[in-house]
Amino acid sequence: MLIDPPLERLLPKAENRYVLTMLTAKRARQLTGGANPMVESETPNFVSLAAEEIDRDKVEYRKGKLEPFIPLRPEIEAAILQAERDAEEKRAQELLEETRRIVDVDEQTLVRAINSFDNDTFTTMDADELARQFIQFVDATENEEEEAEDDKN
Repeated sequence: MLIDPPLERLLPKAENRYVLTMLTAKRARQLTGGANPMVESETPNFVSLAAEEIDRDKVEYRKGKLEPFIPLRPEIEAAILQAERDAEEKRAQELLEETRRIVDVDEQTLVRAINSFDNDTFTTMDADELARQFIQFVDATENEEEEAEDDKN
């Protein structure tokens, strides 16, 4: 039961007790999620802290759907930024590994194609054929990658 601040003092700050309950609960969820408290308080209870903020007019009720900016506590914000950096680094590593794999396959295919021709009698027609084979291989690889992306989505 909410004792401080008394419920009678909070009721005029919202349309009715249900709206007051929803306002208090929403602010308590924000505090639990890492939002900075807007008042100094000794209470460890986020619901009581939210009620104190409403009582001191730091949080107010507004009709309609509103998504305000909620500043986070510094340690929570630092943890979120670190997680984002770690995820970005992991994506960069995966992309680098995939690029290396593709380059290795392309290089091996090119070497095999070059070795299939007789080096002593390599003509312009042989070069054209080599280029055609390589372009076909690259097109086939791109099509496979596009199909794999489509399957993921």
